[in-house]
Amino acid sequence: MPTFRASLLALLFAAAVPPPPCARLPLPSAFRMANEAAWIVEGVPGADGTVVVTADHFVGPGVATDRTIRVTSLGTMPLVPFSFGLDEAPPIQPDTVLLFLGRSPVGGEWEPLHLHGGRARGVVWFVRDRVYGYEQPINPGPYELEQWSELASAAGADARPSTPADLRREVAAGLAARAKWEATLRIEAPAERAAALANWFGASSPDGPFWVERIWPDLRAEATRLGRAVGEPFARKLAAADDDMEVYALASVLKEVAAPAAVPVAVARLRDRRGVRPIHFVEILAAQADASAIDVLREVVDADPPVVAAAAARALRGCGDPTAADRIAARVPDRHEEAASVDDLAALLDGLHDLDADRALALAHARFAAVAPLWAARSWLARARPR
Repeated sequence: MPTFRASLLALLFAAAVPPPPCARLPLPSAFRMANEAAWIVEGVPGADGTVVVTADHFVGPGVATDRTIRVTSLGTMPLVPFSFGLDEAPPIQPDTVLLFLGRSPVGGEWEPLHLHGGRARGVVWFVRDRVYGYEQPINPGPYELEQWSELASAAGADARPSTPADLRREVAAGLAARAKWEATLRIEAPAERAAALANWFGASSPDGPFWVERIWPDLRAEATRLGRAVGEPFARKLAAADDDMEVYALASVLKEVAAPAAVPVAVARLRDRRGVRPIHFVEILAAQADASAIDVLREVVDADPPVVAAAAARALRGCGDPTAADRIAARVPDRHEEAASVDDLAALLDGLHDLDADRALALAHARFAAVAPLWAARSWLARARPR
């Protein structure tokens, strides 16, 4: 079963249109779907997709709470657990179904969230004290029915099989966070709303360990709408962050908005990394192109691993430092054996190529003409492959 952070990969690809055949299908938690659904109901499944509703967990504005509903796709969803090619298990016999519903974009009927190929993540079956749902065990591949496991927490706890009580608690927690999120969006003053928005990043978020599932689209979309107003509160949050995912999420916003306040923070964090990847701070400085970052970027080019050094060299040039090409060229070894890998060598040459293409090609031909894998590592190298 997937870990909590694996769900982030699914979230990146979640969209209103069906994903391409080889895309990772969405894998939101019940907590997240409680933040997305227009109607969350629990009931007794019948024939042809009918459900006799026994509980409304959430009713959105304008929703008529009929006691018997029909969800067309539900009647054809497979009830045989996926067996990875082993002996087929008998079909489950659910006594209850939990549905996270939205309106179909075609026709407006109720349909479960994340419906792909006739199966949906927004359908959860209860079989006495067991829970089953749909996820994608093989990529490419469709959703398959598997026993639902509690997603591991940010602390790294192992996933364990969920019970109906677990799911109901998770839905309640998701709905509580939903109410707090909606309250955040109602704050009228942009500066105050930006400060409140910063609190949704990291494990201290009202979302708790599920916070990464709000990055796309909620946090990014709202931060983009606020623009420069998020600069100072997000920079303060970045200064204190010591989780790589939190730093990445904050940096991805700060590099897109005009946020001068992020520059001194990124400079300081390149000297106080606290276990997080330096590339996040380099990207902020590349976007800001502030000359005050030159000294620290020189240090990164001179000493960091090749991929980070190459990115820092590009940022250094953007900041107006004429030594950027010389510094990254000095990192290119005389012989390919001196590089840790062909990938590292390609990264250094790639960084130089973006600053001085002729020089990068000359170095590649002079020092590495016989290193066949290198010439396939980048498109510009492939075009210049020695004959």
